[in-house]
Amino acid sequence: MKLCVLWYFRYPLSYRNLAEMMSIRGIEVSHQSIYRWVGKLGKEFGQKARNLHGKKRTVSWYVDETYVKVKGQWKYLYRAVDRNGEVLDVMLSAHRSKKAVKRFFKQTMKQLGVKPKRVYTDKNSADIEPTKEVLGAKHGILHITVTPVERSHVPIKRRYSVMRGFGTFRRAFQFTWNWEAIYGYVGNLNASTHREREEFCQKVKWLFGFEKAF
Repeated sequence: MKLCVLWYFRYPLSYRNLAEMMSIRGIEVSHQSIYRWVGKLGKEFGQKARNLHGKKRTVSWYVDETYVKVKGQWKYLYRAVDRNGEVLDVMLSAHRSKKAVKRFFKQTMKQLGVKPKRVYTDKNSADIEPTKEVLGAKHGILHITVTPVERSHVPIKRRYSVMRGFGTFRRAFQFTWNWEAIYGYVGNLNASTHREREEFCQKVKWLFGFEKAF
């Protein structure tokens, strides 16, 4: 069960892909069962990943939105990262509005336990008022083409590209929340050196409780 959950959150695989991979290993399991495992264990390992990663302290937030499809309609995934692209917090919203931004800022502030001094966003006017009203921070507009937060969108977009959207808002909310935590903890897919692979395997053992990484 845990191995399927790891693979699902780590790599851009479908439930049917995972069922085939388990079959190769001599274990017959349906894709529906894996779907249930991901829903049941995702929250547990997502929270554990956040605890292991610890709260990030940074004076600057970089905030932007990307999109996921729920019941055929696009929804907004608010994401805040630090200057290195490390994810601070995420929130799925049905609307792009000042109200949604305020809710996201309050959630992120509670999650981190500290307010930022500066918040950088694109030119969306809905971000400016909440930055000052909720956070009491200075607002800056990102003029460069590729920003830290835009670069950080790449992994979630790559993961989402093999999915067909979500059947419910609740499932979409759970997946994005848990995926960001688990993926963010174990690190990038670019573990190209022996040392990076060792570090990745150690984190997997800590998070999933494996005696061996695989």
